[in-house]
Amino acid sequence: MYDGASDSQIDAEAILSVTNQGTGPTAVTALRFEGDVPFPTHESYDENDESGIYDPENDFGADADSITIPAGETVLVYSNSRPFSPAGTRSKCNSVGRNGQFTVHLFAIHDAADITLEYLIHYLSSDSEDCVIEIEETA
Repeated sequence: MYDGASDSQIDAEAILSVTNQGTGPTAVTALRFEGDVPFPTHESYDENDESGIYDPENDFGADADSITIPAGETVLVYSNSRPFSPAGTRSKCNSVGRNGQFTVHLFAIHDAADITLEYLIHYLSSDSEDCVIEIEETA
């Protein structure tokens, strides 16, 4: 996790490793989570023009406008929307059951570079105080 992250941020946020396989630089402009993730991205993020990406250059934890990825390099992108919020996880453990699926949408300045990834989520415990989840990529 990024320097200075609190325990609650470490528990609630996601880290994506993004590689630019192109020949020129690009930038990630938004990050969204949908489906059975414990705390999906609220539609107000789109209405308020919030990226959902943590800005490592801002001491106040604000959203980044974009994260630049030079050609051929890999950059860590941190969520700022808390998709794995413990409060959301506890409610999912109680109501969703043991398995689900969620989607991660990563938007870039070039539409052709937008990425949609599907993941399976397994709720390994239904204890609302100590909900354990496991995530795996779909084949």
